[in-house]
Amino acid sequence: MLTDFFVGHKPAPYAPSHAKRALTAQPFSLRRHSRIVSAVLGYTLLGSVLAPAVAATNKDEAALYKLYDVLTSQLLSDRPLEESLVAAFPIKRPISYFEQQFNVETDSAKLSKPDQSISPDEWKAIQNSDITAYSESGNISYTLMDLDNDGQRDLIIESYIGGTGLFSYTGVLKRDGEQFVADADAAPEDDSFMPGELFTENGRGANQWSTWLDIDGQIYALFFDGTFSQEKFYLLRPFHHTAEVPVITVSYKTEFTGVTPPDKRARTNPAAYVDQAKLFSELGNMQNTKTVATDVPTPLCPVPADTAPEDLGSYSIGSALHYSVDGIGTIPVWAESSCYVGSVYSYFGLAPGARRAEAQILLRDPYTPDSEELSEFTVWGVRKLHTMAVGWEKLY
Repeated sequence: MLTDFFVGHKPAPYAPSHAKRALTAQPFSLRRHSRIVSAVLGYTLLGSVLAPAVAATNKDEAALYKLYDVLTSQLLSDRPLEESLVAAFPIKRPISYFEQQFNVETDSAKLSKPDQSISPDEWKAIQNSDITAYSESGNISYTLMDLDNDGQRDLIIESYIGGTGLFSYTGVLKRDGEQFVADADAAPEDDSFMPGELFTENGRGANQWSTWLDIDGQIYALFFDGTFSQEKFYLLRPFHHTAEVPVITVSYKTEFTGVTPPDKRARTNPAAYVDQAKLFSELGNMQNTKTVATDVPTPLCPVPADTAPEDLGSYSIGSALHYSVDGIGTIPVWAESSCYVGSVYSYFGLAPGARRAEAQILLRDPYTPDSEELSEFTVWGVRKLHTMAVGWEKLY
């Protein structure tokens, strides 16, 4: 469950102490803010915050709000956000790195102890462990770090899996006596490419990245998942398996002000004659309207009276987009007196808090049966923070 509040408001801290995290926990009472906080965007709003219905431990709550404080101060700064987060929550405990190198000539992989920062006891535990992780190249990265404050360093495994989505996997193994093992509640190894799988990153078809943070002495993996209009920041605590995890959700709206149309000398290209005033208005309406799935979608362009029922979808359904782009919505696009169905999309990769955003619009003529896409053009504008939300939800 997420708790929405407008930019400029800090969520009130929780007063109760939670002895146990439960998905059936009752929601706390509504608390109104006692003061107005200056908004990031230069204005103030007064609102209220409903504490999440699903309770987490006090440790995770505190970490979530400390992350929120840093995001509100750094999200729109010129400094890369990941750099700001690492600086705000530095890891100061001992860390060691090593790799498994794959030898193409001998068709074999070899682990090599890099330096004296890995103790003989740790290296023996590594060699005793049955670690089977898949890698497209055969190369796997390992990190030794105490993840659960038990005084023993645990093992982080990172591997590039590849595939259509160019996936990378991260797993964590806990030190248990003379070896490293996957936590009992982790995904079964036969169902995963990675023992102790914690999360995966999609390198094509998503905007995802991760980094490790130390918040009040607890190690978290911060997992970022961003789209054109929304960014999610998940806090993942190793070896702490729950149905939902702490997350901060940031939503944006873009005020479109510019168009890069094709050459106007191409008289057959409708994108060269787009009515920009109507276009910007429709782009604004698209962001302000929640899409509701219906059996009969609302037509975007005027429908001729003699249109057969089976052809109505031509006036409301956008073009099929490639899986590697971020579909944003579908709008009517007017070029002189003609209406076209415009599929709005963007390329993944916007930096968190990016203040300038671009989108592409692919045009299709609904009045020509089985018509192919006619052309596309680029729009751009100012991307502004709209709301932030704190809560708990499933990672995938």
